[in-house]
Amino acid sequence: MSSDSILFLIRRGGELSRPMSGKQILEKLSSGELTGSDEIAPQNAYWFQIAEQDELRRFFPSYKPTLHQTLTNTESTQSRTQDLEEIRAELIKDKKNQIRAEQRKQVVVSGEYPKKQALALVVIFILIFWGFLWTVLWTGQG
Repeated sequence: MSSDSILFLIRRGGELSRPMSGKQILEKLSSGELTGSDEIAPQNAYWFQIAEQDELRRFFPSYKPTLHQTLTNTESTQSRTQDLEEIRAELIKDKKNQIRAEQRKQVVVSGEYPKKQALALVVIFILIFWGFLWTVLWTGQG
């Protein structure tokens, strides 16, 4: 697919550029003005990051990134992947905490804990009472 007849937009940090030709994009790529986290979109198409080398080669087959650009793009991709993994771990942790809190609410609402505590107190009281009664009645002390 030739990029000569297609206009492109650049998106960096939410800011959009004016439409540019494929030649202008290639110049920006070659000069290092565009980094792996910058996004471009062909006219009336989807956005992709510069780091996505397969997509970049699809529109710019003649473009050959320098070693520095390749390493920068790789680091950018790894950083995004790590960020996504951290966000995913945080979401899972939040969801687990939310589920635990909901379970605690259900237990308290159902009265499960208070019933167990009351039963334990009754058992303790009965044991103490029987111990006292046994002491008084059977040993005559008290």
